[in-house]
Amino acid sequence: MVTVSAMHGWRERWWRAAVGGVALAAGAHGGCAAKQPSSACGNAAEPASAWADPVTLLDRYDGPSFSELLDVEVDGDRVWFCTGVLGLNVYDAADPANLRFLDRVSPTAGNQTYPRCQHLAVAPGGRVYATNLANSISRESFITVVDGSVPGSLQELGTVFVDDEIQGITVRGDHLVAAAHEALVIYERGPGAELTEVGRVGELGNAWTVRTAGDLAYVADAAGGLVVVDIADVSAPTVVSRLDLPGAAKDLELVGDRAVVALGAAGVALVSLDDPLTPTLLDTEDTPGSALGVAVGGDAVYVSDWNDLRVFAGLAADDLVAVGSEPLPEGGGEESRSLGIAARDDVIFSGNWTELVSYRFHSDRSAPDLNVRPRELLLPRRADGEESRALLELRNAGTEPLRIDRLEFGSSLISADDDLAGVVIPAGDVERITVALEAGTTDTVSSWIDVLSDDPDEARKCVPVEANPNGIGLGDVVPDVAYVGLDGATVRLGELLEEGPVLLAYFATF
Repeated sequence: MVTVSAMHGWRERWWRAAVGGVALAAGAHGGCAAKQPSSACGNAAEPASAWADPVTLLDRYDGPSFSELLDVEVDGDRVWFCTGVLGLNVYDAADPANLRFLDRVSPTAGNQTYPRCQHLAVAPGGRVYATNLANSISRESFITVVDGSVPGSLQELGTVFVDDEIQGITVRGDHLVAAAHEALVIYERGPGAELTEVGRVGELGNAWTVRTAGDLAYVADAAGGLVVVDIADVSAPTVVSRLDLPGAAKDLELVGDRAVVALGAAGVALVSLDDPLTPTLLDTEDTPGSALGVAVGGDAVYVSDWNDLRVFAGLAADDLVAVGSEPLPEGGGEESRSLGIAARDDVIFSGNWTELVSYRFHSDRSAPDLNVRPRELLLPRRADGEESRALLELRNAGTEPLRIDRLEFGSSLISADDDLAGVVIPAGDVERITVALEAGTTDTVSSWIDVLSDDPDEARKCVPVEANPNGIGLGDVVPDVAYVGLDGATVRLGELLEEGPVLLAYFATF
């Protein structure tokens, strides 16, 4: 017999079976509490704050469906971005507080419902290259070439089909350099849609993004760190060095003799290119979400961190310091997800799941910044009716001390071991409290906790709470159900347990 007991993590919500070694993970997007926007929590006014927020919202352009807004690039006053549903888009961002749609083009090589556009590169003169990675929706990988020289009048010039699994691309003179999963591929650009492969090098594991500087290409390789490739001879590119990083490299930007690398769940890294052939790691900073994209403006580093935009200062000092964050705009009861990012000095363009959002970073401002983990609190069902508990972490990710005024609860069945009233959290520090569901409660409870503080833009921070959710409870016997393995074969849980501990998980991730 297998029963379920609890384990709590910061990035996922877990249930674990203590006997037999089975763990079940609850989906990160399930439950009605996950659809409750912060504005629905509590009714009291937010407390006043003496601080001014260093990161402010300028504009949000919520289109009909920007599903999978994956890559964002700034070209002067224009912002380009790729989406899986609406293809390649271009916006006028001369006034970042008044984003204006110009035009879009859906690659004809994709299908009508999902034209596909995943990564892009803009060449001088307005020539735009957009990639598609083959998958279950689009069976072929391709690069679509678009004439974007006339604002508001995009023209597809043609498409080149490729055998490689191309992710990020960049333009270098007359060439297009592509991160192609296990290889770096170099194409010669023609006057129209022509792309002719002239060189490649393998030896990569899972290349996501490439940037070039002089005769060198720097590759963010999720399986191999930061890889340096000599491309002086485009017909014979050569890997010259690798820098192991404490996470899966997803994106990177070069600024002078520095590189900034997004490391997924491991946060962001600052790398020295003083010796461009032998990069060295200078600093890393963790982020609560998954750092999928980075951009640089002045001395600041901007990170798309799945649920938030995060800002770090200290680029010139080789010491990244968190100075603030901004939760994604909410609407319709659901938050979007931050995937792509680009910057023009102190203006940030965030490519979220369903919209393009612009922000401004005020480098002269200093303030506290409240972050909570987890963002949605789960109090698992207990079969024995005992009190169900979970940890809630309050972190000050700003640069000034954060004062907690009080906690408010949406249900009398939910309580905490400390209300933290009057507690001051120094910059960079954290306070943890235990939240509990009253013993003997058997009904499902959908509620919230409000954290009131002097955070300048989230003085009333809502944490949705889901208690006693449907499903297997703590202490319940796990049913001996059948599962389908990666090989397509059906097997029962009892049979799996005969071979040793089993991990069962279901969640969305990047």
